[in-house]
Order: sequence, then structure tokens, then C-alpha cells
Amino acid sequence: YGQNAKQSLQPVKNLIKPDILTLQETPGRAKRYLADPDYSEFKDGMSLGEHTFLSRYPIVSGDLVTLGGDVQDNEPAARFIIDFGGRHVVIYSVHFLTVRDTLTHYRKGAFLYGILGIVPGTSSHQKMELYQSMWNERIRTAQALKRLIDRETLPTIVLGDFNAPAGGYIQKSLTEGLQDTHQVAGSGLGYTFPGATRNPLSGGGPWMRIDYILASGHWKVIASMAEEKRASQHRAVAAKVKLSGPSGE
Repeated sequence: YGQNAKQSLQPVKNLIKPDILTLQETPGRAKRYLADPDYSEFKDGMSLGEHTFLSRYPIVSGDLVTLGGDVQDNEPAARFIIDFGGRHVVIYSVHFLTVRDTLTHYRKGAFLYGILGIVPGTSSHQKMELYQSMWNERIRTAQALKRLIDRETLPTIVLGDFNAPAGGYIQKSLTEGLQDTHQVAGSGLGYTFPGATRNPLSGGGPWMRIDYILASGHWKVIASMAEEKRASQHRAVAAKVKLSGPSGE
């Protein structure tokens, strides 16, 4: 949400009436939102690093997720716990480093660059090694985060900007053992990025799904949606889930 092209989140927020709202690239915004009458439904909020988390329910704790110094993207998420009607629920807000430069490079001719990159000592070979190293590092980051998520015993929701296209190795690795709410109960393609383009093939809208809501097996996924229209760099995603037991939806 941080790169929002000055587009208001109000229309989609008022439409879906969320119990929790997570925003990335919004450092230190929690107090501002909690003081805003237009966000008065949220009774608690917290900002950690670039993450802002708003909740109708009390926030029990919040911490940045640190993966260790040997991982380049060593703080890719924040972990919050809320008191959801007497039950603790874990929320991960995720934002992996962008791969925009790499994808832009591939768009100019991925196959040709791949062939040219075979020749050692060339600039194409150096770029190929650089980009391969970047993907390897991204995989290490995703695997390290997934190991932490797999240790959770509480009901858990993982959501945010994964910068990993649907169907790819990273996305599949992260969703293993979790429910991708769009795949379970969404409609359409669920594209969220980029929010507005000049691409006639996508009708001027997004053509990638890189923003996800994942739920542990404690939840029944009832509905999932991607925002239909807004020129923000990423369009919002939302899901309705029901927790087994007495706490409701």
C-alpha cells in the first residue's frame, strides 16, 4: 500500500469492512490511522518497521521477524498476535524485496539473454550470475520464513506483498501446508499488480498475482477477492475466514 499513487484506501475498506488491516511500506502510520475518524472502527494498531497493522481486536504483541544475518532480506515480515474473542491468532505481514529490475530485464529478451549469458566473461554472463544469485537468495528467504511459519501452533494468517508470481517455485513453497484463499474461494484471476498499466492485453489493469492471503488449517475460507479498480501500484486483497470454535468469523 505504501506506493499508492495517492489513491485512497477508503472505498475498498468501507466495502469489505475488515476486522484487521495490514499495510506494507507504511512506516509509523498506526497512530495517524487510529486518530483518523474514517478509521474509527479499528480499536488498536501498531507500526513495526515498514509494516502498519490495524485491528478491531486487541493486539497482544508484535515483533519484526528476523531471519538471521546470513539472509540478505533478513526482516521480510512482522508478526502480530491478536486476542480474537479470547483466542490468540497470529498474523504475519510480509513484504519481500522487489524483483522489478530483474523482470524488466527479462522482458527485453529473457531467452536471448539466457543464451548470451552462457559465455563467460561477457556482460550478459555477469548479469545472468547476478540474477541467478538474486533468485537463489529469494528462495533462501522464503524457505527461512516458511520454517518459522510451520512452527506455529496457533491459528495463523500470512498476508502481504510476496513479490512472487502465482504458480512459481517461491509461491508454491510458501503455500505448502497453507490455504491460498484466492485458490480456495476466489473468483477470476486475482491479479493485483501493477494496479494500472498501459498494457492493452490486460485492459490497462494488473496482470500478475503477487499479493496473497494464506491461512492455516484452523480456518475455513469463505470468500476471497482482489480489488477491482484503483490506480495504486498494488490492488488490495481481502478474505473472509471463519475460525473453528466459538470465536466466529
